[in-house]
Formats: sequence, C-alpha cells, structure tokens
Amino acid sequence: MKTAPPQKALTHWPPFRYSIRHKVATGDSWVGLATKFGRQDPWDIIQFNFETKVPEIVNHYMAKLIGSTTSKDGKNYSFSSGDQPGYVYIPPSNWKPAMGPYTTDLWKARVLETLDHWAVDLVPHLNRAGIVDIVTNKIQVEEYSTLWVPYEYDNRDGLYCHRLAQDFTDMAWLIKEAVHIWNGPHGWNDGGYLKNEVNGWVALAAWWDLMLPGLRDLFYFLDATEGHLQKMSTFKAAREYWEVAKLGKIPLPSTVAIENAVRRDPSFIRRMHVFQERAS
Repeated sequence: MKTAPPQKALTHWPPFRYSIRHKVATGDSWVGLATKFGRQDPWDIIQFNFETKVPEIVNHYMAKLIGSTTSKDGKNYSFSSGDQPGYVYIPPSNWKPAMGPYTTDLWKARVLETLDHWAVDLVPHLNRAGIVDIVTNKIQVEEYSTLWVPYEYDNRDGLYCHRLAQDFTDMAWLIKEAVHIWNGPHGWNDGGYLKNEVNGWVALAAWWDLMLPGLRDLFYFLDATEGHLQKMSTFKAAREYWEVAKLGKIPLPSTVAIENAVRRDPSFIRRMHVFQERAS
C-alpha cells in the first residue's frame, strides 16, 4: 500500500463544521458516500476530510485517522466495519471544494490555501473566486519580517507576510486583508478607506464566528487582536455588528460603533494620512 505523510498538518480534525459524522461499514466507498449524501464528486468528501487529492496522502489518513487496514485492490485502503474509530465527516451542503492546485511560490501558495476555503464564500465583502484570481495573477506576495501583524496590504499591488507558518489567528487576519484587496481598485477606493477598514473588521468577525461559533471570552479577543487594546475594542464592535447582521434582517444595523473604534486606532490614523496624500 503506497502511503505518504502530508507536507503540512490538517487545519483541524475532525473538519470544521461538518454536517454528519458517518460510521463506515464494509461495502462503503467514497463513491457510495458521495451518492448517499448528494455529492457529484467523491473527491469532495475526501478533500473535506483530508484537505488533499493525493492518493498516497489519502491512504496515510485513512490508516491514521479512520483506522482502515484492508484493501480491495492492493493499492488503496477500503472501508470496513472493523475500522476504529471509523468515522468519515460529511461536509455541509454549502461547502465547496478548494480550487487548487496552487502556485509553487511558497508565500503565495500559503495565502491561497487560506483564501481557498469554503467558509470564505460566507464572509461578507469577499468573493472567493475573485480574490483567489487577484492573488494568483495581479499582486505580489512577499515576506516582510518587521510586521507586527501576520499580514498587511500596501494599497497598491503587494501583500506582505510576517511568517510562512500559519495558525488560526493568522488566517483570520488574512481574511481582513483580503477585504482590502477585494474592495475596489487595490482595495482602498470602495467608498473610502474608512469604509474599507470597517468592512475588513466585519469580515474578520464573521470568519471567527463561522469557524469557531459562539466564542466570547477574553482569551479569544486577545488572540484575535494580538493583545492590542484598541483593536480589541474594534473587534468587539465588529462582533456585535455581525451578531445582528448575520440574521439577514433589513435594514442592516449601523456601523457607527465600528467606525468610531476604527478612527481611534493609531495604525488607521497613520495610514489614513498616507491614503489622503496619495488620493490628492
């Protein structure tokens, strides 16, 4: 049996926000599960579980995570009623598979792997396919070792990364920067810099809630804002806005509280001056 360990660990196991935990049995197959749960492509379920389409890595995870030990063809592991723990996780109906493969540029690939996630389709002020296209074809992604946050977009054609490795907080910050890239030409001109920054904070709050719903305690505020007191205040206002906005009622709630918090952020004040100078 050919197996290969992955180059990077799974984002999370079990997968975030699965809809069904299915106990495998003898006779089950990826094709059969796709038919049973309304998926046209069996690779959808495989990718949702293992974040890969490489057969050798799939075999690795089937043995390690599902406990598969038998094979029908001598090439790939098969499901069995004796597999322990023996669970496969079925994605929610609105989940879409990733659009890879990605570029060989390590920095750009890491950014694309995060943006190319089904939950990005649910984040306001973003379009997953559109932002993946922009990052792939229209901007540079570079290492910038002096950043204090994981990512920063320079309002022209560059996204700067503090480090290559990512944790969940890094991913959330990238979602915020992706809004700046997506909202208008080079991300700064869709109704002005203030609106763009507010949209970014709303997207950050939405991503956090979509991926880790219901979290409210101080630890997560600290984690989401890197311990910056003013950003904690802004994130709190964005979370309160999102809790109402996600219900979809019209009219949407006011963004005044987020705007006021953003205006007090020293980094916003500094960058606003740059924006005004370049716009004049």
